[in-house]
Amino acid sequence: MNPFIRFSGAILMLLSLIQAPSLHAQEQLGMRFERFAGLNGATLNPAQSAFMPHPWEVNLVGADVFFENNYCYVTNAGVFRVLRHSDEIIQLTDTSDASQPFSSGDMRLGYFSNRQWMRGVVQTRISGPGFAMRIGENHVVGISTALRGQSSSYDVPECLRADKLEARKRFDPLFVTPLNAGVLTWGEVGLHYSYRQAGDAFTLAVGVSPKLLLGYEAGFVRSSDNLEFCWTQLDSMSFSSGNWDIAMTTGNLDPAGQMSANGNIASGEISPQLNGYGAGLDFGIVLAAPGYDGETDEDYCWRVGVSLIDFGLIRFNRRAEHHNFSFDTTHVISGLEFSDQRDPQEVIDMANMYFLGKYGESLESEKFTAALPSAVVVQVDYRIVPNVYAGAVWVQRTPLTKFAIKRVNALSILPRYETRWLSVSAPVTLSDWQSVRFGLATRLGWLTIGTDNLNSFFRRDKFTGSDFYVGIKINGWKQPFYNGTAMNRRTSRHIPCFRF
Repeated sequence: MNPFIRFSGAILMLLSLIQAPSLHAQEQLGMRFERFAGLNGATLNPAQSAFMPHPWEVNLVGADVFFENNYCYVTNAGVFRVLRHSDEIIQLTDTSDASQPFSSGDMRLGYFSNRQWMRGVVQTRISGPGFAMRIGENHVVGISTALRGQSSSYDVPECLRADKLEARKRFDPLFVTPLNAGVLTWGEVGLHYSYRQAGDAFTLAVGVSPKLLLGYEAGFVRSSDNLEFCWTQLDSMSFSSGNWDIAMTTGNLDPAGQMSANGNIASGEISPQLNGYGAGLDFGIVLAAPGYDGETDEDYCWRVGVSLIDFGLIRFNRRAEHHNFSFDTTHVISGLEFSDQRDPQEVIDMANMYFLGKYGESLESEKFTAALPSAVVVQVDYRIVPNVYAGAVWVQRTPLTKFAIKRVNALSILPRYETRWLSVSAPVTLSDWQSVRFGLATRLGWLTIGTDNLNSFFRRDKFTGSDFYVGIKINGWKQPFYNGTAMNRRTSRHIPCFRF
């Protein structure tokens, strides 16, 4: 990529994030939607744990990572080839695949030129240890822990596409429309409680998971007005207006390393630092029709649920800064001073001098508040025949503050086969109403493994991303719901499960 694009990224403080693949995430439904999901299912709807057939479980470890790209792609590649031979990827100097001849089997990095709405989220989660146990027939209590990281960018301006930047013309104005992007890493320590009440007609369950949030690193860029700029001469640019907020933690802002005593550059060390605390809450409700038939261990014939997940805020008040750059007069900037700059703190200091005329002028506060990727989730599940289910999940993001990680809007259909020792599901997901992904997941006893993008594991003409998740837990098998109690038999006789 030429110096102009690197310079643009330094000035905007966002382009370095956007030029990486724009990403969007899924919900790992293969291990969160079935009845045996337990604590994993509580992350989708806390009331769901009320229907877990086992009396207790211990979550050992779980991990998921998802990335998907609508900014660039790698040709002739799948996830395994990219991971094993990433050093063989040929980066094109422009957006034209025909710029020079290549071998038909080469992996080449190219850029999409027809994506007008760029957006992205990438998410990772490491969960465990945790446990849940049933108290009596109606109560479930538990504790969960997790380490999470997520980034998002939405409404990314079309002018920041690679082909638009390469095709720039001198004195031709470009407009960066308002946008919001951010990165957040945090830890969670949560309690969990769910309650179910079986009636003559329906079973009602409610659940709640309050969480202590540990804020580690965060960075947000937000513009509320259009930013107008143009390329003038050489690598110089002219900016005529802008209103940008930048909030970030500063403990790990020099990943390139420091100058050692002998004059050599020492490798930088990035270490987790606790920079703030917060509180979060998941809450859900489920209405189900009993389906006990005396022959199987299935507890309902259908259920409908709604939940609010990741409703929470983190207050960063250590090693934290909130800057505002607001100007409406023309400024001409030399890109030669910015193109090779990689230290965000140095970029901010230089931007203060160029745009505001004074070091430290942009600093608004040494603290800021960031919001989790909150969402409203609606779930529907129906038992077609014993052990065979069809479900649907709708996720709608609900950002809380201006510095918020945004979740992906998603609609998923989830057919599955489910027993105590084996389940297989094949989720089909429409992400942000644009792209469709086909997945496959299986649970063998206590091990769950799956993906929401199965095609990414095979070589493709344009590899744009992948995802993978795995979880290991142990649980007891005694069925407290299906022990022939008077309550269960009474409710099941009144509402038999409908059959076609």
